[in-house]
Amino acid sequence: MELFNQFVVIMGGTSVVLAALFGLIGKLWLSVVIEKYKGSINKDLSKLKVELDKSSKRYEARLSKITYVSQVQFDHEYQIYSKVWSSLVELKVATEKLRPFMDYIDPNQTEDARKFERLKAFAKPYSEFSIMLETHKPFYAETVYEALKEVKAKCHHESVDFEVGRRHEPGYYQDAIQNSEQISSAIDKACNQIRSRLQEVTVI
Repeated sequence: MELFNQFVVIMGGTSVVLAALFGLIGKLWLSVVIEKYKGSINKDLSKLKVELDKSSKRYEARLSKITYVSQVQFDHEYQIYSKVWSSLVELKVATEKLRPFMDYIDPNQTEDARKFERLKAFAKPYSEFSIMLETHKPFYAETVYEALKEVKAKCHHESVDFEVGRRHEPGYYQDAIQNSEQISSAIDKACNQIRSRLQEVTVI
């Protein structure tokens, strides 16, 4: 104890010793705290880096989908979609008239005569749509072309089913309904493709 008291006196008194002691403890405590939170901070930084990388990739993916076109090209492509869609509506109506759900059958007309008449009415909008689809093919998006071609194929399929089928056969109108649903689905797909194309185009 006497030795400790002499040490305190040599070091400048109790207050000086305590101050030095508390300073040492403070540094040790601060080092512990820093080490403790260093790992947490590094973990948060790693998580933030991952999120930034994900955001960067999403942004790059979005940029990669953007297509830059001139105003003239955009206007021309837009006009094509407008004309093709108008032609598509006419084709859809003509296809539905082949085997309408509420069908009227003229008793004085033979089935073959009725088929010929309806197929003749179907042929014009089908031909016009087909010509428009192929004529403008180089000037609009390939994805839109493929979607519209699928609509054309399904409409043709319905015309063939109508031509070879017989009204009194089982499943005649059920097939017509199924084909109609597939045509509507294909049209919706084509519509979405056109919308996506217009949204991803940036005019420069």
